Parts: sequence; structure tokens; C-alpha cells
Amino acid sequence: MPETDIAVIGAGSAGLSTATLATLLGRRVTLFEREEPGGRRLRQRLPLDALLAAARTAQALRQGERLGLRAADLAIDWEGVRAHLRRATEALEPESSEARLRGMGVDLVTGSSAHFLAPDCLEAAGRSWRFRQAVVAAGSAPLLPAIEGLADTPYLDGQSGLDLDTPPGHLLILGHGAEALELAQAHQRLGCLATVVADGPLLPGLEPEMVELLREALRAEGITLCEGHPAVRVERHPEGLELLLEDGRRITGTHLLLATPSRPRLAPLDLAAAGIATTAHGIATGPGLRARGNRRVWAAGSIADVADSGAHPDRAEEHAALLLRSLFLRIPGHPSTPPPARLVRTDPELLQVGLTAAEAEAAGHVVRMQRRGLTESGRLVAEGRTGGLVRLVLDRRDRLLGAAVLAPGIAAPRELAGALALLLGRPLRDLAALPLPQPSLGGSLRLAALDRLAPALDRPMLRKLVSLLGRLP
Repeated sequence: MPETDIAVIGAGSAGLSTATLATLLGRRVTLFEREEPGGRRLRQRLPLDALLAAARTAQALRQGERLGLRAADLAIDWEGVRAHLRRATEALEPESSEARLRGMGVDLVTGSSAHFLAPDCLEAAGRSWRFRQAVVAAGSAPLLPAIEGLADTPYLDGQSGLDLDTPPGHLLILGHGAEALELAQAHQRLGCLATVVADGPLLPGLEPEMVELLREALRAEGITLCEGHPAVRVERHPEGLELLLEDGRRITGTHLLLATPSRPRLAPLDLAAAGIATTAHGIATGPGLRARGNRRVWAAGSIADVADSGAHPDRAEEHAALLLRSLFLRIPGHPSTPPPARLVRTDPELLQVGLTAAEAEAAGHVVRMQRRGLTESGRLVAEGRTGGLVRLVLDRRDRLLGAAVLAPGIAAPRELAGALALLLGRPLRDLAALPLPQPSLGGSLRLAALDRLAPALDRPMLRKLVSLLGRLP
């Protein structure tokens, strides 16, 4: 029976990062992947980014007249868009290619699912391997909603929906998260009709005020949003298919796409054979992402239930860094890292960092809010855009607990995520003192902080002190 130092199950972002790191540290690594290396990032997230870029460009061409530019009637070349998606994927394929991994010394086993036989042994492709340690990064699979007739209806997912030969006439999207809204807006801007059917409110966990502004912007582009009434049945229809909603409404479309939440891919792994504990959210982990029930095994990525690990859920890069400490260097504890930013890549784009007002109140904080519209943002004025909002969540000492930014165009709130994450828990004056460029969205964020701090300067004693100091040479 062959032996390996580190067995890694899953060649998505978390698995690739772990396997690469282990190889660089001189460990023997065997990487198991049932499909091709690259995972959801290469086959779904990157093509979606490319589709969003094409959709933004199409919209910019339509709206060029506000800048004095008139384009001829816009024609969408669907095959050209598909070629753009393929080029984007092919450009990054070498990073996770089999040739690169094997060249690094990784023993790669593809085309077969791996499963445990014992606490220190697993099987794949008809062979068995004994390992010293293992990392399970097998990812997650879409959760199919309980809809009558769905099993007999062709439907798309986030990957197959990006590889259609012809554009969908009317795309019906089931989901309430960022992916559902991003796909809807991209297809609407590329000449399709898009309807989002959400079983609850859109974007749960984000600031309701910001979500409402985004909702209005999407509806203004012609996207239909059906919230709070889930689909209960899907039927064939001359136009393609028809959804029956819980409230009795019927919606017809040509294609159905599921952008529903995912669940950990646990069943094929036979975790019980290795004594690994699981929860409804994945593999139960303790400090350092070590699996409960088997000290030889760690979990990473979306398959890890991180409730007791000190890590954040579904953060492949963070998990790889944590495994460096916990698995390879055996450093106890977990480094303090800011909570991950939440990003909705629509237009306007929505960025949420830290706590919402409701989350801060639930945590026991006395919450104070600071808002600033972006109508005076030099960056947006120069682009001919309007709207947008900055919203800061503060405690009673004016320390930053969270921030939400909604901005249209290419103002790119995502570029502020790192700075805002580092400022969480710090006094607002630190944000006001940042040397941010002007005109920029960051400059508007700084002005929001100054708006909050300005009343503190309007004090008689402070004015007297400044007056006295002004008499000094």
C-alpha cells in the first residue's frame, strides 16, 4: 500500500493552496480530485467575473450619451461573449493544471472520488493510500429546493448557466444571494430577460437600507424580483417552463437556473470510517481547523464547520494560512483576523465590512450611525453617475464596527475592503486621517467620517484654546 505524508481531498482553492504549500515545505503530497483541478473558482467564479465585465461594457456603451458619446445600435455577439469567458478561464488554467502540479512533485489522482477506509487510510480509483495527515477540502454541492416537478425539468446551475450555446430568452433564477442578482443583471444587460425568485428577502445579513437601494436599481433596469414566495411547482410550457409560486402567481420563462445555497459534500467521503465527527454544516472542527474525532485530519474550505475553530466560513485563503500554523508548524491558537468582507458584484456594487447595525445591537453595542450620500463624489460626478451611499456603524465611543458602501459605475467599493477591515474596532478619527486620493470613493468614505467628527470641533473651550494658541509666534 503506498504511503503519503499529506493526503488532500479536493483540488479547489483550499485544496490547491494546501497541496502547494505542503509540497514547498518538503512533504509528500497526494491530491485527490474527482473532476479536474481548479474547483469552483476556475469553472464558475472566474467565468462569472468575465460575464459581468462584458455586461458592464454593454451598459456603458448604452449610456455613453451622457458623456457626449453616441454609439450605434448595440449588437450582442453571444458567441463572442462565450469566447471571452473561455479566454479568461484558459488564461488562469495553468495555475491549477495537472502538469504544473505534477511538476511541483504533487502525486495527483483524478477522475475518482476518494473516501476513507480507516482513520489513517483512504481509497480512490481502486487503490488504497495510508497517510500521516489528511486535509479534506471536498467543497460543497448545490442544495436542490423541494419543488414539485424539478426532477423532471432541465435546469442550469452556476457553471452550466455560463456555457449556453444561445442566449436565454427569459432566464428564471431561483435564489436570494449575490450570485442570483449578479447573474440576473448580467443577462439582462446582454439582451435577455431575467426574473429572480427568492424564497425570502434578498441578501439576508446585509444592511436593509443598502439592499433596498440596490433593489430599486435592479428593477429600474427591467429585472423582475419576486421575494418571499418560493416556487412550489415547475411545469413544461410552450415557451419553455412555468413556475408556480406559493402565492399562486405563475411565471413563464425559457430557462431555469438554480443559484440556491450549497451544502457540504459529505456523503461520498465515508467520514464515519475515519471517526470524523460531522454537523449539519460540514466537518466539525476545533482550533486550527482540526477535525473532531480524528487528530490526523483537518478540514478546509466550504466543507468545514468552523463554529469552534476560530476561522471564518468558506475562506479558502484564510484556511490555508491557518493550516500553515496548525498542521505544518503546530503553532497553537488562531491569529486574529478581521471578518471577511461581503461583496455583491452588481451595478451599483455593494460592499459590507464588519457588523451591520442589527448585528452590532445584538452583540450588546450602543449603536450610532453615520450616513453620507455620494451625490457630491467627484469620481461619480466625473463619470456622469448619480446615487450611492456610505453607511458607518459606530459604537458609543465612535469606534468603527462596520461599514457598507453602495456605489455605481466603476467606483469599485471592493477596493476599500482591505482598508476598512483593518480599521474595524479603531476610532473613527483613524479613518478620517487616512491619506486617500481625491477624487475617489475612498475620499467620500473619509468625508463621512469627518461629518461625524465635525461637531466635536464646535466647542467654546476648544475655540478659546485655539484662539490663545493663535497668539503665539
